Amino acid sequence: WPVGRDHSRCSFCLVRTPQLLLELHIYPNAECLPLTRRSLYKKNIMRRRMTAKDMRMMCGWQIGQEGEEVADLWAAFNTLAWDGKLKPAPILFPKTLPYGAAVGMAHYADDGRDSIELKANMSRQEKADTLLHEMIHQYLFQTNQNPKHQGMPWCNELIRLTRLFWGKEIWAAPSKVAKQVQGSKDGKQIRKSVRIQPESPTGIPSASMADIACWPDSFGLHVPVDAILDGSFKTHTQKKVIKKKATPAKKRVRQITKPKTKRR
Repeated sequence: WPVGRDHSRCSFCLVRTPQLLLELHIYPNAECLPLTRRSLYKKNIMRRRMTAKDMRMMCGWQIGQEGEEVADLWAAFNTLAWDGKLKPAPILFPKTLPYGAAVGMAHYADDGRDSIELKANMSRQEKADTLLHEMIHQYLFQTNQNPKHQGMPWCNELIRLTRLFWGKEIWAAPSKVAKQVQGSKDGKQIRKSVRIQPESPTGIPSASMADIACWPDSFGLHVPVDAILDGSFKTHTQKKVIKKKATPAKKRVRQITKPKTKRR
């Protein structure tokens, strides 16, 4: 820290420990910036785009080798599931998160300030499962789709990734309000508004909203961490059914026979 300055009104200095690393990355060469981060973004005084190497180094600063593994998993998931389209973002490891039982959160703003938070005291396996969950939010954020658990884009990603990583078929659909007949009175039907989840086109019932919000752990699915890190993991590709082309039926040639004429 710069010596001999009054930092009591400096927004750069008054930050919490996880956020401090984010600020240090945004302004790595700055001595002391009395401006707020929001005003700096508005004035386009912004850091260069974070790279996967920067993200790995930042995770290692926080929790050591385990943090570097999380960054390596992020890069592997990005390649396997999204063909490397996701942009690297800061991954933070706070000791507590809002909403009581929350173990991970993804943040995104219109000016591109996205980040992922994973609870620090989770096991290695729990961090991997939660990271994949939060990366779906990150993907939907960056592609301008509905990132909420109640949205159809989220459910589509669950179906696709479950098939891709574990080779299993599930069906997930967001709930919607519909009228359901509860009985009749004086010859009139009594209808009540209820939430329903539509079935799949083949009649498979949807998973509950509670399970959809806690994927993949709620489905009993766990990321094969070691296989992904050493590069031996192979995704499950959907087999394409090759339809044989129907052979064209032979055209029946109608033979026209000339009537026989008797010679006189």
